[in-house]
Amino acid sequence: MERSKVKVKKKICVVGLKVNQSQALESECSGIADLQFLDSRRSTDDLPTCDHVILMIRFLKKRWTKGAFRTMGHERVHLHSGGVTGVVRRIEALCA
Repeated sequence: MERSKVKVKKKICVVGLKVNQSQALESECSGIADLQFLDSRRSTDDLPTCDHVILMIRFLKKRWTKGAFRTMGHERVHLHSGGVTGVVRRIEALCA
């Protein structure tokens, strides 16, 4: 019996984008990753269950970085200081 070669999408949480940036990223990457977006203004830095987290560090307080490293470990936390195009490339690389 042959196993199905269906590729499971990686779950990636992105923290710190503006709403219009989240929408642009969703339209670019929804076919390759299961994306979840968190507002950096939340009162808690708890992260959902995911494979990777991308932190938009220009727009975040240090508690997000500390919480992500504590929860996920350094290997699955990706700090990003650029724009949406760079995040798209990062997601593509993580899903390759």
